[in-house]
Amino acid sequence: MLRVIAIDGPAASGKSSTAGLVAERLGWAHLDSGALYRALTLAALDNLGEEAWPAQQIVDLAERLPVRLVLVDNRFRPEVAGADVEQAIRGDRVTRSVSMMAAIPEVRTWVNAQQRRAVEGVKARGGSRGVVGHTRRTRPTPAFPTGAADGCQPRTPGKSGTGRPGCG
Repeated sequence: MLRVIAIDGPAASGKSSTAGLVAERLGWAHLDSGALYRALTLAALDNLGEEAWPAQQIVDLAERLPVRLVLVDNRFRPEVAGADVEQAIRGDRVTRSVSMMAAIPEVRTWVNAQQRRAVEGVKARGGSRGVVGHTRRTRPTPAFPTGAADGCQPRTPGKSGTGRPGCG
């Protein structure tokens, strides 16, 4: 059985760092969906320019190049046209535009499909292997990790507190 842990939260909250550490500790693969949005943004900037991008043109470009996640050791690496773009996607040029890319519904649908495809590849090759990833608000019901080891109940999105006095 494939096991998946998804971590959601606001920008710059440590989702990727947390997911990477959890994956390393469990010996699972790490899938950073933000890297896929960034790789797609880099591809659009390089091939479509800096202007507003029509959604279907972005998806067509992503399929044609392709833009994808490739499992290397225990980490999914972003690739554009077969090239490792892990470093290139972290620059200011991509950072300035990635939120605009992630806000396009058709792009979000495409990214979700790519994540499922990547995880299915792990399932096919790895049996009981797991995947730890983080999302850019791509899941309808996010789970927020808490310090449940102390007996506190996990928080429910939209509610304050944990449901147990003294747990915050």
